[in-house]
Amino acid sequence: MPYDMLRTRLLHHMRAKGWRRVAITSPTAECGKSTVALNLALSLQRQPDCRTILLEMDMRRPSLAAMLGCAPPADMAHFLRGDRPFHSAALRVGDNLAISSNRNPVIDAAQILASRFFPLALSSLDDTYATDITIIDTPPMLLSHDMMAIAKHVDCVLVIAAADLTTTDQIDQCERELSGQTQMLGVILNKCRQQGPGYGYGTYE
Repeated sequence: MPYDMLRTRLLHHMRAKGWRRVAITSPTAECGKSTVALNLALSLQRQPDCRTILLEMDMRRPSLAAMLGCAPPADMAHFLRGDRPFHSAALRVGDNLAISSNRNPVIDAAQILASRFFPLALSSLDDTYATDITIIDTPPMLLSHDMMAIAKHVDCVLVIAAADLTTTDQIDQCERELSGQTQMLGVILNKCRQQGPGYGYGTYE
């Protein structure tokens, strides 16, 4: 399974570096980054020794609740504002995965991500839930500044590129913008029409 292969490689690199937070982004919309983030989280859930949280921070265009077909009582944005505890904004999947999503677009997304409370909220999750991996589904890099507000608070970034849509110049621009902020772990080529044995994997740092 491609997502199990991705899980294995991700865990290997993150554990070797002592990393815990990975952002998943794309240059533009329609690359499938949220689908990758969700399926990677579900694959990690099958690792009983790995405690995982998936956070939806593409708040202007949320999609995880629709993909899951359900949503927690409160939105992820309420937790990030400090209005609600995390457990009310998360769905539990098994014993070792929590998924926090948003049912509706969040108008003040930029203000939330720029707030001094944002890094404190992330740290509280690390401390309270002793997470091994936190996956952050972020907005596309080249469509807003939201991703760069998140980048300095993660250990590494996976960039999802779409075949026949994403250009090499767009990937290069993402790499330049991430330089100095965090580590670009690799590029995953998504939506390929022909899938070989090594389908989907770019170079890992």
